Amino acid sequence: MRILITGTESTGKSTLAKRLSDHLGIAWLPEYARTYLELHGPSYTESDLLSIAKGQHNLVPDDDRSFILDTYLLNIKIWSEEKYGRCDSWITDILAQASFDMVLLTAPDLPWIQDDLRENPTAADRLHQRFISELNELDWPYTVISGQGPQRLLSALAAIK
Repeated sequence: MRILITGTESTGKSTLAKRLSDHLGIAWLPEYARTYLELHGPSYTESDLLSIAKGQHNLVPDDDRSFILDTYLLNIKIWSEEKYGRCDSWITDILAQASFDMVLLTAPDLPWIQDDLRENPTAADRLHQRFISELNELDWPYTVISGQGPQRLLSALAAIK
C-alpha cells in the first residue's frame, strides 16, 4: 500500500506518518524539505525548491513496496506558487504522473507550533482549501483526517480499512 500524507504546515503530518508506519509495520518516508532546510539553513531560493522536490521524489520506491510518504511534490508545488507565483514544470510533470493507493489530507485543526522552518501561521484554512482544490484537479481521491491526539490516528486507520 502506497499512502501519501499531505496538508499544510503544522497539521501533524510527520507525527501521523510515524504513528501509521509503526501501527501498520510499513516504511515511513520522511519529509525531505525539513532535512534539506535543517542542513542548508531555513532561508531558501526558488531553485532550492526544485532540489527539495527531486530529493523528496527520490525517496519514493519505483517498485510495489508499501510505504507511508510524509508529504510529496504537491506540498512543494503549493509552497512554490505561494512564495514565487509559479512552479517548475518538472514538479508539475512528475505530479501529473504520480499515483497513490490512498491520500490522507491532514486538517488544520491542531494548534500551530512555530519553528524556524514554518512560514504561514495565519494561512492554514486558506491553504487547506488550496490542497483540496489541487487534489481534486489531480483527480486523487483523498480523505480528510482530523481530530486531536489518538483520534487522529484512529481517523486515519478508519480511512485505510
